[in-house]
Amino acid sequence: MSNWEKAGVNVDHEEFSFTGDVYATGQTKGTAYDSTQLDSAKPGDVLLFGTSPAIPDSSHHIGVVEKIQGEKVTLIEGNTGDNPDRVMSKTHELDENTFYGGVRSW
Repeated sequence: MSNWEKAGVNVDHEEFSFTGDVYATGQTKGTAYDSTQLDSAKPGDVLLFGTSPAIPDSSHHIGVVEKIQGEKVTLIEGNTGDNPDRVMSKTHELDENTFYGGVRSW
């Protein structure tokens, strides 16, 4: 069960074969935003790493926004660091070179 499901968001597992599908579903639900709107990100949103939602090579990672401080965003990320089973907070530049967009829960 995903964190969004635990929070009461209805998630259809078959739609989420890779992170680009999260963005595509967010577009359908009206909660996705692209890299020109990253300044609207807030805690609880997910940000999508890469250049587009088209294929796994262009949408390759996802993280939940923990906090934003100026041009930096701290995300809670799984499958990261030196242990692929690890979940940890990591800070990144909040910019279009890192993220192609984000999604709020619906």
